[in-house]
Amino acid sequence: MPRVILFRHAKSDWFSDAQTDFDRPLNSRGVKAAPVMGKYLKKWITSDMQVICSPAARTVQTLQLASTEWPQLNHHFAASLYEATEVNITNTIKSYMPSDVMVIGHNPGLECLAYSLCTSHISHFMQKRFVTAAIAVFSFDGRFEDVVEKGSAELLDFKHPKEMLTQSANFSAVNE
Repeated sequence: MPRVILFRHAKSDWFSDAQTDFDRPLNSRGVKAAPVMGKYLKKWITSDMQVICSPAARTVQTLQLASTEWPQLNHHFAASLYEATEVNITNTIKSYMPSDVMVIGHNPGLECLAYSLCTSHISHFMQKRFVTAAIAVFSFDGRFEDVVEKGSAELLDFKHPKEMLTQSANFSAVNE
């Protein structure tokens, strides 16, 4: 069963000195959230997973901070993911199959794709917004050609950074 992970970049710094949207880095909240989400994602990563990342500064920084505990994975930077629509993201994912795929990208494309994949059975998890650093993990039955088609996925997991940071803080407090 192929697996696709959608990972929205962590919170960016709207007040940075970046000259363009493309160059905007993460803010301190994003720098804190990315490794926490990366650590959580470790349980969903497979050895043959292909990581496809938008080349924008905030997505690259999210990848760098999140991947510190992952096994060595093949990662690729795809310009097609910057300001991508649902269709652009779908086509990019299909070009890397039959491997499992993780996409690190942007909204609104990621959120639109996430809702589209599970239209026939939207989980209570997906009733939350696809905020920065959110992750959605999907699995697909059937042929690779049919993967990433509307309503074709089972949502396995959906996490927000706020809930993960709260769990992390509670765990730290208990162990101090």
